[in-house]
Amino acid sequence: MSKKALQNRLEESRFYIWRTKVSRIYRIGLMVLAELLLVVILMTQADLWQNGTMEHNPICQFLSIHREDRRQAETESKPSETESETKNPLIKTDTASTENETTTQKQREKKQSKNREKKKKKKKSKKSKKKKKKRSRLKKRQKSERTEKRTGTLREKLVLIDGHSILNRAFYGVPDLTNTEGLHTNAVYGFLNILFKILAEEQPQYLAVAFDLSAPTFRHKMYDAYKGTRKPQPPRLHEQVPVMKEVLTAMGVPLLMKEGYEADDLLGTVAKRMEKEGLDVSVVSGDRDLLQLATEHIMIRIPKTKRTGTEIEDYHAKEVLEKYQVTPPQIIELKAMMGDASDNIPGLPGVGEKTATKLVVAYGTIENACAHVEEIKPTKAKKCFLEHYDLAVLSKKLATIDTDSPIDFVLEDARLTDLYTPEAFALFKSWSLRICWEDFSVMHRIRRWNSIFTQWKILVRRKTCLHRQQGQHS
Repeated sequence: MSKKALQNRLEESRFYIWRTKVSRIYRIGLMVLAELLLVVILMTQADLWQNGTMEHNPICQFLSIHREDRRQAETESKPSETESETKNPLIKTDTASTENETTTQKQREKKQSKNREKKKKKKKSKKSKKKKKKRSRLKKRQKSERTEKRTGTLREKLVLIDGHSILNRAFYGVPDLTNTEGLHTNAVYGFLNILFKILAEEQPQYLAVAFDLSAPTFRHKMYDAYKGTRKPQPPRLHEQVPVMKEVLTAMGVPLLMKEGYEADDLLGTVAKRMEKEGLDVSVVSGDRDLLQLATEHIMIRIPKTKRTGTEIEDYHAKEVLEKYQVTPPQIIELKAMMGDASDNIPGLPGVGEKTATKLVVAYGTIENACAHVEEIKPTKAKKCFLEHYDLAVLSKKLATIDTDSPIDFVLEDARLTDLYTPEAFALFKSWSLRICWEDFSVMHRIRRWNSIFTQWKILVRRKTCLHRQQGQHS
């Protein structure tokens, strides 16, 4: 394009902008004038009311005449009550019917209000039952801890967290948050909230977090389509994973990662090892496959993010049996029969959760069920066992967590000392994570004041020592 054409375009755009501005100013001026006129009219009317000269106002005279005409017309159209009763004797029956209708409406409204109250009471009772169960569990834990303290057999606690699972839950549970640089931080914020909540409840001595790696695992070698239906991570979540790892390393939390193995395998191996060494282990994950690890000393904690907040479901071996009617090791058999859509584990085609639970309760394992194939009553399940038994065996191998994975885990490295480190404080300040930064800044100030106080104590002691020495010499 030539320079003249560009100049013409610029002039046209300037003229268009000027015209729009003028039109806006013109509209605003008209609106202001209209409002001023209304204010003036109202003020004049108020003055007339106060002075008592409202009768001579033509507008008010017109309105009063119009109102009088309407009242006369209404009185003429409506007959008196005595005349209506004499003319129409059926009016009494009409009034009775209207009274009956009103009573029926009132009865309906009362019933509806009663039903609503009943529903509210049921909801409250359900919530109260859940709260009572939680309280009873907490009381049992506290009692057991007290008895252990008295007897001197108190077991130390280790908390293991499935990093990717909790990050995923936090990402979809917490609304989108960004810092000044445009970095998304909602998953980090949600993860840290869950972490601090669990640490406050459990009060453990050790902490570790496991993460999955992008490299394929031994399950992919067994079955190529393993986790094939899963969608890739959204970029807003993917960019927060390295940030979360950096935060945890700055806080002094060890990370468990191993090529060829999933985070579930690492969590399972560490949990079983530490149970043998005499520790209480609690595994925090959103994956229900880890329920197969539940015992008396290994607790699986599954957080659920809701509008009210994060609720955590706790599962020992008893709770697994109560909810699923199956022991923790038999969850592998359940997965082998019914499969798992999230991990793309095939299972037996046509066998759902109900039939799988019935078969597991009746026969215990896949091998035992296959040995008693002719006794299986649903013909569909019987055909599936006969035709697709190989798929059940393969899905059982895929569903079992490897509790003997080669990972070097030192318990002393996972000991909790102080998460509010200066490195973590600097990270939160640089990323302008205000919500977490405030908590860290408070702890940082407390630590700084503590250090100042200790230095002041040292100076006072030195001065007292000098005064004593001077007194002795004198």
